[in-house]
Amino acid sequence: MPALLACSVAACSSSTDGSSGSTPTTGLAKAMASVSGTGAATTLFEYGDLARMRELKLIDPAGVSDRNKQLLNPRWATVVGTGLGRLADTVAVLSPRIGVNPFAADTAVMIGQPPNTAVRLDGNVDDAAVQAKLTKLGAKPRTFGKTAGLSLGGDNKIDLSSPLAGYGIVNQLNQVVVTRNTFAASPNAATLRLVRGGGTSLLDTGRYADVAECLGDVIAADVLDTSQATSAETTTVVAAGVRAPTDPAAADTEVLCFVPVAGSEKTVQQAAKKNLTLTSTAGSGVRLSTLLDSIKIDTVGSVVRATVTVRADSAPGFVLKSLPLRDYRFWDGSCTVPSTTTRRTC
Repeated sequence: MPALLACSVAACSSSTDGSSGSTPTTGLAKAMASVSGTGAATTLFEYGDLARMRELKLIDPAGVSDRNKQLLNPRWATVVGTGLGRLADTVAVLSPRIGVNPFAADTAVMIGQPPNTAVRLDGNVDDAAVQAKLTKLGAKPRTFGKTAGLSLGGDNKIDLSSPLAGYGIVNQLNQVVVTRNTFAASPNAATLRLVRGGGTSLLDTGRYADVAECLGDVIAADVLDTSQATSAETTTVVAAGVRAPTDPAAADTEVLCFVPVAGSEKTVQQAAKKNLTLTSTAGSGVRLSTLLDSIKIDTVGSVVRATVTVRADSAPGFVLKSLPLRDYRFWDGSCTVPSTTTRRTC
């Protein structure tokens, strides 16, 4: 697919000395500063603030072992797995089998698109317990750069006969590093190294610092590179974030950020004001007024921002779901056909 800019989002970097030139001021920005700004992280980056989700009672790690406790608030199901990637589907089985309870961690980040994906959990990780359980499952020592880790299989190898395959874990844990209260896993060694950081960070790559500023203080976020999508693309990055609710049962505030292709700032802003309204429809065909109470379009520098209020009788995570549904391509003007069917392919 053709690049839209001579200097792509992944390649343009504000720092070359391997340090973080930007000073992170939010949890999201700190997470973006902790991963490498090359390769997988520039295609897709997910972040989840699990510590704050616990404080808000959106998740309860005790629900893994205590059936009398609810693992998660069902209304927030779309939001609470953000940052865990495919491991979100296996939270209930991870703790007893490999010693990791994802909902007990402080933060989660996920980078990349299959097969080049990786997940990292920071905080409340028992390094020795995890290493012992993985070794018992057959993991062998492997060194990643200068860091000692474990391997359950070859890079990207899918083993349907492994002890974890029955739980949907087929290659997500092929390569693992558990050290200093942190758990990192990937199907392959190259992506594992990227999620652990090194070199120029994602925050200091291209316009990602602007994305972090636009999203602000969020408990969950998805950041998607759109620069290589089609020749008609009007944005280079689209990001979605969910703010912390004052009450989990009430309406919640969510944010969409569009980083325009150079020279397309007005086009994107006008398209958002025209296409992202309460009378519009989502990719699912549902009228937005049935999901949202309000929509406000403004700018943060040259980044176009849409701040929406999700109705109390609707499920949070509207902006997160809009990315796989490709709604953003209609809202930012990349797709000019309003049909929900065409929107996914145009």
